[in-house]
Amino acid sequence: VEDSVAIKRSVGYLSSDMALYGKMTGHQFLDYMGGLQVGGTDYRDKLIRRFQPELDKKLGSLSRGNKQKVGIVQAFMHQPDVLIMDEPSSGLDPLMQEAFYDLLQESASRGAAVFMSSHILSEVQRICDRVGIIRHGKLIVERDIREMAKEAAHTFDITFAKKPPLAKLKTVKGVEVSSRDGNSVRVHLHGEVAPLLKELSGYDVVKLDARQLDLEEMFMRFYNDTPEEEAEDKR
Repeated sequence: VEDSVAIKRSVGYLSSDMALYGKMTGHQFLDYMGGLQVGGTDYRDKLIRRFQPELDKKLGSLSRGNKQKVGIVQAFMHQPDVLIMDEPSSGLDPLMQEAFYDLLQESASRGAAVFMSSHILSEVQRICDRVGIIRHGKLIVERDIREMAKEAAHTFDITFAKKPPLAKLKTVKGVEVSSRDGNSVRVHLHGEVAPLLKELSGYDVVKLDARQLDLEEMFMRFYNDTPEEEAEDKR
């Protein structure tokens, strides 16, 4: 609290639904924000050329996408050490999204810490190093993206000619049966593949696919699991 002004000079903030001064033009707004921050105008001008926001118009008349461009420029123009963003690519067209992702990578490369919330899980998977999943207002898991990818490499979809031997599969070391659809099952394997293949050799397997577990599916696994304390409350 005592150092809030100094701290905010090192922080860039972008909300999901920006409350801008509707009667200001983009130029006026960026000049105003520039007066509150520490830094020159060279980098701001570079960002303006990069994202091409409509700065001559009043902010209240801009589309959501153009408002978001102005917001991106003001959040990054003083090259802050910390960036806090909520749904930052909302309203951007695909080309501007790519430009924004490049900007994030450049900021991280110079040492900035980037905190971002997003419901676009493919976006999170693409640009983040770590991911936290929040359920009912609580952080229930925080994982390194590379660790999640490693786990995803041991996910298999298996289709049997007859009824899947679920009981036998569950006895294989490291195997977790996550779902079943008819004669097909999905298993997550933690550890060596050989024991699973050995068990499968005794059955008529029609199809075996190794698949990448995307972040959306990982999210749903954590979100759908009922914590023990919640289950206890329900009982």
